[in-house]
Amino acid sequence: MNEAETKRVREIEHKTLLLKSLSSQNAGTYKCNISFLGYRASELVNISVKAPLKPDIQMLNEQNNFHANEGKGFSLTYNVLSYPASDIKWWRSKDGKVYDLITQCLASKKCENHGGKDHITKTSFEIKDLKFPNDNLLYKCNTSNDYGSDSKTFQLNVYVKPEINMEKTYRFKEGLIINCSLKRSNPPEVNYTWYSCNTPNCVGKSLSETSILRLDSQPKSVMKYQCKAKNAVGSASKIIEVFKSSKSTLSKL
Repeated sequence: MNEAETKRVREIEHKTLLLKSLSSQNAGTYKCNISFLGYRASELVNISVKAPLKPDIQMLNEQNNFHANEGKGFSLTYNVLSYPASDIKWWRSKDGKVYDLITQCLASKKCENHGGKDHITKTSFEIKDLKFPNDNLLYKCNTSNDYGSDSKTFQLNVYVKPEINMEKTYRFKEGLIINCSLKRSNPPEVNYTWYSCNTPNCVGKSLSETSILRLDSQPKSVMKYQCKAKNAVGSASKIIEVFKSSKSTLSKL
């Protein structure tokens, strides 16, 4: 300890030094001198004072939007800077208006085990085996202590390739419109291509590059057509059959 910076706190006849109403001014190194019947000894003690700090959530690779493919996992590392320690709550929402509580981590306890596939601690957030649309949600982390609060929200997009939902057969009529409808797709932006299956692999010039195929004529009694749908994750295809009704069939209708 530098003698020029030494300041006597007080002389006491007790072995305990009591500092009331601690502030940052009390931080520093303290020296205790002992003298008794010609015996002298001293000891240095460093005292640091933690000032109250409202919560500050820090997320690794923080983004407003995250994405992961269906069937994969998602994990996020975070840290809450605060003093005293903060209560932490995790929420999820479909629309950003109504939030459901996933779990809470009280300052003096571990995170509650809610029995779901989410694994949440005071420093990590993890979901295993992502499903669309169940896990395709908004997630929010709220923290609070006696001196304030903080909140972080992000969207988790669970990506899945298109799944086509069409009938297998259609009856031809002039101006027939067939829609290559989807059961699900995320991201929803999809490129469509229709082909005539006159060749084994349904290759050749495309008939349409939208989800709609319009047929004004059909050279054969039975024709096959293929719809291909592709998004950023992958692609799917389905072959459908269009048949002409014979005169005998029509007379029976």
